[in-house]
Amino acid sequence: SCEACTLCDDNVLSIWELAQNFCLGKLEARCREFVMRQIAEVLKSDKQVGKALPPSLRDLSVAQLGSLLESDDLPVSSEEEVLEVALAYIKEHSSPNGLSHPDIDNLLLKIRWRLVPGPVIADRAMFDPFAKEANGGAIRPQLLAALADGMQFQLLGGQAWHKLRSSTANTLRARHRIPIRAYSELAPGMTVRVIDDVEHLRSLCKRCAPGARLKVEWVSEMRALAGTTCQVKELRDEIAGAQLEDPVDRIARYLPFDALLLA
Repeated sequence: SCEACTLCDDNVLSIWELAQNFCLGKLEARCREFVMRQIAEVLKSDKQVGKALPPSLRDLSVAQLGSLLESDDLPVSSEEEVLEVALAYIKEHSSPNGLSHPDIDNLLLKIRWRLVPGPVIADRAMFDPFAKEANGGAIRPQLLAALADGMQFQLLGGQAWHKLRSSTANTLRARHRIPIRAYSELAPGMTVRVIDDVEHLRSLCKRCAPGARLKVEWVSEMRALAGTTCQVKELRDEIAGAQLEDPVDRIARYLPFDALLLA
């Protein structure tokens, strides 16, 4: 049967189209998973996103790639990787008869711009010719609004989670591992994830974090925090960190900001 067929780089897109036309849900899911694995492979390969994409990615329709880019299950650890995939696809179709501006906008608007660092938005996205009008001048209005919203979120730091209405633009994907890059990005009430590596966590606690006057004192019980998701109870300027509740002992623990990830 079709649902038992072997997928490969050369046939997956035609089989995906067949599965969609005949409402073969399981087969369509297998095709999506295959292409997701291809995306993961491209991102793992050293700078491969700057080279020619494999057929299973290059020959995706805009609608197919768009559905992948908006998925929470996209295999990316950061939103910059989504930008890399989108731009690689757009460049593959940059011939005179390539993608229209609405098609390009459709893809770039799938990026969760609030999770992209401000410098990347300012230096990469806003200068990219694919984001601009045909004459190479202004950024197209829909994109400009999304980029400006992302910049505002980044500039507000931790306050953004309370001051701005939540949207898909700041919703984490399943595999995101986005570090807290500065103490100013923390705010009471935020949910954060502690880094997984116990030895790295220990070393971060035994030195002063950037901007801190004091270091966090490490105790062996703190190893239970590694990989856990916690809520920020309060901020401590002197350690440039946060008070968290230990999920096992239910007591207050303190960690520097750079031992934390968005959650």
